[in-house]
Amino acid sequence: MQQKIGVIDLGSNTFNLLIAEKINNSLHRIFMDRIPVKLGSGSFQNKLISAGAIQRALQAVVQFKQYTDKYDCSITYAFATSAIRDAINGKALKNSIENFGIKVEIIDGNKEAELIYWGARASGVINELSLIMDIGGGSTEFIIADNQRVYWKKSYQLGITRLYDLFKPADPMLPQQIYAIEKYITDNISELLDACKKFKPALLVGTAGSFETFADILAGQNEILFAKNIYYDNFNLNDLQNLLQQLIKSDVRYRNKLKGLPDFRRDLIVISSCMLQLIVKLLNIQKISYTNFSLKEGAALYLLGRL
Repeated sequence: MQQKIGVIDLGSNTFNLLIAEKINNSLHRIFMDRIPVKLGSGSFQNKLISAGAIQRALQAVVQFKQYTDKYDCSITYAFATSAIRDAINGKALKNSIENFGIKVEIIDGNKEAELIYWGARASGVINELSLIMDIGGGSTEFIIADNQRVYWKKSYQLGITRLYDLFKPADPMLPQQIYAIEKYITDNISELLDACKKFKPALLVGTAGSFETFADILAGQNEILFAKNIYYDNFNLNDLQNLLQQLIKSDVRYRNKLKGLPDFRRDLIVISSCMLQLIVKLLNIQKISYTNFSLKEGAALYLLGRL
């Protein structure tokens, strides 16, 4: 009998659940769920997770626990990232979650990048030297790797919730705000730019979150149903760049009408768009793929390897 495990990604914007098993050395996803908790909203400036966010977090964990019990998971393990590791009361929230019988590991940015790589690699998307980009709420991870090894990785405090709270953009964003955000990002990624000059990755791979939303919006505009069971796909670069421009210039009324854009991403997607457009420009990216495998899949492989 295959062992089923539950993995919870306690992200700064959303909590993600994966129930999985390993079949013939491949990861088989049985069930997934996602709940927007907005854990990092307002917390990055004062380093304190609000009472409301804590309540949303615990409610999400209770819901996830029902699923892990239903699927008879042998273990359930949660991985906490930027919002929890940075907050003064992050350890208190960790202890509250562990009261439900779920082991919580607060991981640093280096471990987060490593697990993202394992997840992306498992999807099959990495067939050449690639730059993996995972846009999170509190941090953004960049990994240069092929399907054999990691050559360079770094986690930056450049998550979209963190940037949104820092710059408080108007709706639509003002040109000077776009410039300020781009300058701030550029000023903080010199090591990434140097690493890309050295290794020259041929492909940008976007993992989960914002990239999945970009794919869903493009699918909606082209009246195509995005198949959630696929592991990865490729963007049409022109279509993606046009979409990024539309989103950066958009107001919330426009975004409210977009198919494939979830409510909880309607404000933050403008920051994701700004960041991705900048990275594409600075690195002269010519090919972009995305995968819906990311940290939680990498964590599942990490755990299954230890069982």
